[in-house]
Amino acid sequence: MVVAVNTRLLIQGKMEGIGWFTHEVLRRMTLAHPEVEFHFFFDRPYDPAFIYGPNVIGHVVRPPVRHPWLFDWWFNVAVPSKLRRIGADVFVSMDGFCSLRAKLPQVITIHDLNFMHHPEHMQARYRTYLPKRTRQFVQSKAVLTSVSAYSAQDIQRTFDVNRPVHVVYNAASEVFRPLSLERISVVRSRLSGGRPYFLFVSSLHPRKNLVRILLAFEASRANNDHTMPLLVVGRRFWMNQELDQLLLTMKYRDEVIFTGNLDQTNLADVTGAAFALVYASLYEGFGIPIIEAMQCGVPVITSNVTSMPEVAGDAAILVDPYKVEEIAAAMKQLANDEVLYQSLSTASLLQAKKFDWSTSAQKYWQVIETAVLMKK
Repeated sequence: MVVAVNTRLLIQGKMEGIGWFTHEVLRRMTLAHPEVEFHFFFDRPYDPAFIYGPNVIGHVVRPPVRHPWLFDWWFNVAVPSKLRRIGADVFVSMDGFCSLRAKLPQVITIHDLNFMHHPEHMQARYRTYLPKRTRQFVQSKAVLTSVSAYSAQDIQRTFDVNRPVHVVYNAASEVFRPLSLERISVVRSRLSGGRPYFLFVSSLHPRKNLVRILLAFEASRANNDHTMPLLVVGRRFWMNQELDQLLLTMKYRDEVIFTGNLDQTNLADVTGAAFALVYASLYEGFGIPIIEAMQCGVPVITSNVTSMPEVAGDAAILVDPYKVEEIAAAMKQLANDEVLYQSLSTASLLQAKKFDWSTSAQKYWQVIETAVLMKK
């Protein structure tokens, strides 16, 4: 079998959630099936580290694609031509796009529909393009997958889909693990003057709800209910005047520590040393930081909407992300209830075991086999 894969988001040092999903699943899948020939389609020169074995062949399919007007050319002209030349049996695309012109089975992973439900959070050039094209992708003959039951149902409901959307979960890297007390002390000394801290991890995007989390942090500190700082980890992609204005007026601004983006190894340390994760996002297709924290035994405060209750299970405090007072109350509660804190820490480790990259890779391979058999 010849399997072609869109790997344009495998970019060393710049991977976000979709890139990590692609990496973790493909690394395990290619190693588990040495009898299969995999062809990876990059849109620019690639790091050899992503060629996981002798059965993987890398191709640079130009032009580099990062803007909508080039997506159509890449997927509908350049990719079909390359698929014909290599004699591919199936085309796999894990970033929400597929080819509308390729004449072979396809598997597409749509991670979430944030662009449908919160278009105000999208850059202008994507607001029309993504809903229109995603509808076409869903209405094509491609086999559909998503990363949570919530997202699968959301795709079916939003686009009136009456065929299966296969669920292949995200997971956390094995580098996320409980830290020793000695290591926690070292990390906290470096970042927060030795104090435990609340943690926020994500790109600083409006749907990640950082403004309300900062307001909740202020409220949670108001009556000396705790003295912990808030550590904010993530890259800023958006100009956000509301966030900028809030930071100018916060009473506890000096207690908010911005680290910028961190590589995975440092992020694992920062997560493992946290007192708790505050991840009260407005919308998620999965929410990988939840599992990363849980795999470290770190309690989580997260939202009671979209996929987050599914991922968190009974191992987190769920809050309404639109209600600052609920987020603040959860932070106060964790800071002052040792029994609850220890209970959530234990439950987190158990919940994290439900999400495993090896299992996800096996399930994804089964979906690929299903797509190929449909043609026959």
